[in-house]
Amino acid sequence: ESPPCQRLGAFLGGLAASRVPFAFQGTYKPGGAISPGIRQWIERFCKDNADCVAGNVTLGIYSFCPAGWGPWSVRMQHALSVFSIPVIFADRIVEPYERF
Repeated sequence: ESPPCQRLGAFLGGLAASRVPFAFQGTYKPGGAISPGIRQWIERFCKDNADCVAGNVTLGIYSFCPAGWGPWSVRMQHALSVFSIPVIFADRIVEPYERF
């Protein structure tokens, strides 16, 4: 039997082979009150690129994670829970365990 790290590598490699590079799951608010400008950029990026899927974070190798009303968003945990790499867009963000 192969070592655990090799099995994990094979598992993640299989996931990457079946996914698009980028994904975003969230809303686009007119006027940009939440994450000014970045959500509109993500919306345009996903419409203009076949390498981006909007509406289903489980399909992306990388997941766009813009801030919500505050400097933190649950999207990071969601991305990690489906083995997607979070790409954080946020000013004044406080990462978990940052102080430790």
